[in-house]
Amino acid sequence: MRTRIGTVAVCIALAGAVAFLAGFLGASNHDQVAWRAQSVDGGDAVLNDAVWGGGLYSAVGSGGAILTSPNGVDWTPRKSGSTDDLFDVAWNGHRFVAVGDGVILSSEHGGVWTYRSNANSGGLTSVAWGAGTFIAVGSAPGRSDGLVMTSSDGILWTEVDVSAPEPSAIDFAGGYFFLSNGEALLRSSDGRSWQVVLGRSFSAIRAVTEANGRYVAVGDDLACISGDGAEWRCQANEIGLSRDVIAARDRFFAASHAVYSSLDGLNWTLSLAEGPMRGLASSSRGLVAVGDQGVIASGDVLPIFEDGFTSGDLVAWSDHEPHCSPTPTPTCCHPTPTPTCATPTPTPTCVTPTPTPTCDYPTPTPTPT
Repeated sequence: MRTRIGTVAVCIALAGAVAFLAGFLGASNHDQVAWRAQSVDGGDAVLNDAVWGGGLYSAVGSGGAILTSPNGVDWTPRKSGSTDDLFDVAWNGHRFVAVGDGVILSSEHGGVWTYRSNANSGGLTSVAWGAGTFIAVGSAPGRSDGLVMTSSDGILWTEVDVSAPEPSAIDFAGGYFFLSNGEALLRSSDGRSWQVVLGRSFSAIRAVTEANGRYVAVGDDLACISGDGAEWRCQANEIGLSRDVIAARDRFFAASHAVYSSLDGLNWTLSLAEGPMRGLASSSRGLVAVGDQGVIASGDVLPIFEDGFTSGDLVAWSDHEPHCSPTPTPTCCHPTPTPTCATPTPTPTCVTPTPTPTCDYPTPTPTPT
């Protein structure tokens, strides 16, 4: 529900309250994300990626680190059974799969993880689920064509050949797999037949996502958009090396030396200064960013509305006590009702203690004697 605010004083009071809450929660005034950052796992692990599935966020990182959380705030370390670095994690609706240096792990509920493969002594850097298949990519010693492995269930894995030298990243977005191999971006609907969609001049693509028919790819100081995943328009930017990109609510988010947000996929604005960040995950419960020194930031993504409108639910503020920001006392020539700061929902509701406006009337001219 959207409510039109007609009184100028109420608009000022509401804007003050929003600004106060944004500062209190560490939110960006531009994209209205209420971020909370913390360091977990002793601050030692480099967390490389996170995914949402089965009612949990699962994050993976260096030294075999795995953590899970139901809400993005409270995290539980899990035993991976491996000391190898883990670089990526995916979910297929029934099972998590994590990949890393010579290892593939799987878990049905995120709590107990099982060793599945040593990936032919290769290093797997990325994994994705789509079209009924897990695809994991990386490199192997003494091989120039890279390492690509597939699995229908995350348990039994088969090595395949895609003739792509050292693929480093793979994503599934908008019905297609997208594979980056350091020289080009390739697209496939089934993981077997691949088509080059971006050539060598745009070799720095590291992650791809899609929302509402718009594909967005990010890389080294670069962002690209496409309407079909085949024809791309790219633009240089200054957000640095982007390692991940996702869509959440009505915008896109990229993980770099910080977290950036964009409405169109090309123009980016700082959302969270904490970093460096390496992976992103989203769900109906919010947004999670993971990065160096065990840093995990969770955020409530608020919708962006036109000027003069406010949200009818403001769910992201439900756990915090709101405070009204002081507003200037209006002046007038006729009495007006005392303005109140009232959110059009039961929570939060506040009343600005604004003094009753005083009216300025002309001073009577004394009658001449």
